Amino acid sequence: MTDLSETGKLIIFVKDAVPGEVKTRLASEIGEDHAATVYEAMIRDLVANVKSSPFEPVYYLGSPYITNPRIRRSLDKHTLHTQTGSDL
Repeated sequence: MTDLSETGKLIIFVKDAVPGEVKTRLASEIGEDHAATVYEAMIRDLVANVKSSPFEPVYYLGSPYITNPRIRRSLDKHTLHTQTGSDL
């Protein structure tokens, strides 16, 4: 049996932190701008924390254009793939 900790990949889907398009249920409680800020922080934390994972991260973007500069900087050193198709 293959030890996944040595060969596994961790697939992570990322979309841009656009108010009204991310964390929509949370946005109904705290507002769209704050929810987008929370999502941005979650992505930056995820990228930072996955470095200590035994898995190789593979990032798929919901759009080829991530406009949020802080998310973009977090992902700059990684190979990025654009998600294709109409659903997950």
